[in-house]
Amino acid sequence: MDLLIKRNPESVSEYEVDGLPSGIWVKDDLVYININFYDYEKKEYTKDSKLLILDIKDKENPKFLNSYKIPSSSWSIYVLGNYVYISSFKQDRETEKYNESILQIVDIGELSDLKISGSCDIPGGAWEMDSIGGFIYISSLSGGIYIIDVTDNDRPVIVDSLKTSGNSYDITIKG
Repeated sequence: MDLLIKRNPESVSEYEVDGLPSGIWVKDDLVYININFYDYEKKEYTKDSKLLILDIKDKENPKFLNSYKIPSSSWSIYVLGNYVYISSFKQDRETEKYNESILQIVDIGELSDLKISGSCDIPGGAWEMDSIGGFIYISSLSGGIYIIDVTDNDRPVIVDSLKTSGNSYDITIKG
């Protein structure tokens, strides 16, 4: 997308993906796309998703670099340094409660050899993220915010949380 003339953006190119993009992050000449898969017969998301990485140096011809299977449905994506942070959750269809949420950290230091660096279970429904000072802040669909120390990406740990009334869909940290 060419946004030089903001009132009249123009499509520069397209790249077809095999699922439903739920998050996109652009950093330098790379685009990171979080892709979910939906089972239309069961009317639910599958338990798998995928991180897709494209080279967009040539804006008219994006090129596939790599992909990595994420072992759960994932929703939000945040790129910081050589790591991609991905949040995921599951909603129980009967109780409508959120559970099995997780922050997964993918090491992208070597783009040809992607791997999970670490993960951290998150109570409730992990959703959007922001980061500052070695911490990832995750909004919770169950209400509130979780603060995760990621100074050691192999061993992320929840260090604090804040409960709010209602659902928390997004988060932006300023400071």
